[in-house]
Amino acid sequence: MKRTDGISNVSDLQIIPLSEEEPHLISGDWRRRVAAIPPFGVEGYKMLVLEDDSKVLIIANGQRASPYGVGKLLRSMEISTKKVLVPRQLSISTTPSHPIRCHQLGYRSKTNSYDAWSAAQFDQYICELAIFGANKLTHAEHTLMV
Repeated sequence: MKRTDGISNVSDLQIIPLSEEEPHLISGDWRRRVAAIPPFGVEGYKMLVLEDDSKVLIIANGQRASPYGVGKLLRSMEISTKKVLVPRQLSISTTPSHPIRCHQLGYRSKTNSYDAWSAAQFDQYICELAIFGANKLTHAEHTLMV
């Protein structure tokens, strides 16, 4: 992405998460633009950058899809000390290709820091896994979870 290809006025940027049951909250022009994006499936979302209004709409298929949309937005942004750029072309509709997207936590005796993490650090880690699309956690049976 070129630096000139994005919305850079962070103070005006608004991220508007909506469920698919809330289309009445979107004005007519925005509703038409959202309707032009292909539909999504289970745990999917639509995202639309409204550059003229410095807004990003994320319309999620259920509460579980909202973090996935926000995660995609965060991964698509270019962030520096003076500005944040959102790609103007970020107009997507996506649905996970797999219903279960699991991450396995495994505590092993080598090169592992889980034993030094606080509960807050685990909470942040799990939230970040959701932002990257995980919807299930498990631990390896042969490992010890403390």
